[in-house]
Amino acid sequence: MNSELEDKIQELESDTKKRNYLKYIMALILLGVFVSLFFLAEMAEKKVEKVEEIVKSNNKGAIDEKKKEKEILQEKEQKDSLIQFTSEVYVNELKDIREKLVDRSTYANRDIISSIDSILNIAKQVSRLSSDTIPFRFYRRPNDSKKILEIVKASTTPFYKIDSIYEGIGDTDKQANTIHYGSLVKKAYVDELVAKLREQNIPIELVQQFKGKRGYDWKKVTVQIEYTDTDTVSDNSKWNIQFYSYKPNKKVKYIARKQLMEEGYNVEFFPDWERKMSFFSEYPVVIFYKSENETKAKEIAAALKRDTGVNFVTESGDGLGVSDAEKDKLFIVHYNGANK
Repeated sequence: MNSELEDKIQELESDTKKRNYLKYIMALILLGVFVSLFFLAEMAEKKVEKVEEIVKSNNKGAIDEKKKEKEILQEKEQKDSLIQFTSEVYVNELKDIREKLVDRSTYANRDIISSIDSILNIAKQVSRLSSDTIPFRFYRRPNDSKKILEIVKASTTPFYKIDSIYEGIGDTDKQANTIHYGSLVKKAYVDELVAKLREQNIPIELVQQFKGKRGYDWKKVTVQIEYTDTDTVSDNSKWNIQFYSYKPNKKVKYIARKQLMEEGYNVEFFPDWERKMSFFSEYPVVIFYKSENETKAKEIAAALKRDTGVNFVTESGDGLGVSDAEKDKLFIVHYNGANK
C-alpha cells in the first residue's frame, strides 16, 4: 500500500516537473518572439525613416528646380510687362507728339523732333533687349557660313543676345548642324530659326532640348548652335508623344515630363482625366501604330521605367482617330496611376 502511494507521488512529481519545464521553454520562446518583433519593428522604423529621408531629398530637388524655373519666368514676365507698358503708353504718345510737331514745322520743333527720334531709337533698343531676349552661343568652325550670325543678328522677335562665340572648335572640315535650346525657350522661336537657317542651305540636322544638369541653369534660357556627330546621336525631335493620365502620381508625371523633354521628343501633356474612359488602358503603356516603330516604343518605355520606377509596357494601337500621316511618328502614352 505504502509502495503504491509512493509510486503515485513520484509519478505526480515527475508530471509536475515536466509541466514546469514546458512552461519554462514556452516562456523562453515567447520572450524570443517578443525580442525578435521588437528588433524587426526598430529596423522597419529605421527603413521607413530612411525612405522618407530619400523622398524628402528627391522632392526638395524637384521643388528647388521648379522654384528656379518660376523665378526665371517671373523675371521674364516682369520685363515683358515693363516694356509693354513703355511701348504702348510712352512710345506711342511720343510718336503722336512728333507727328503734330512735323505738321507745324519750325526751327524749335525740329530740335524737339530730333530729341524725340533719339528717345524712340533708345526705346527700340530697350525693347529688343528686354522683351523675348534669348542668350545665344555659337561654336563656330572655319567652314561655317557667315549667314548663321547674320540671321541670328537680324532677328527682332526674339532678340538673340550674343553670349559667346567659340572659334576654331574641332575638325575644320565640319559645319554646324545642331541647335540645342533650353526648356524655357519657346519652341516656336526655335522652329522659326531652324527654318530660316535651312532656307539659306545651313545643314541643320539635329534639333534637341538641352539635358538638364545641376549647376547649368543658364541652359534653360539659351539657344546654342554647334556641330554634332549625328551618326552617334539619336534625333528624337522627329518623334511625337501624346501623354494622357488618370489618377497619376504627380511626382512620377513630373519626372516623365522632364525626362521625355530632355531626350528631345516633341511631347504634348494633356490634363488628367477626371474619370477613366472606356478606351483608357488599365496599366501604364506606350502605344505605337507602325510595326517598324515597336523598337522605339520599347526604348521610350524602358527610359520611363528607368527614371520613374513605373513599369510601362508597349502595345500596338488600332489607330482609331489617328490619321495615316500621324501614325508614322506618333506614340501615345497612357499612365494609369490607379492600378499600381
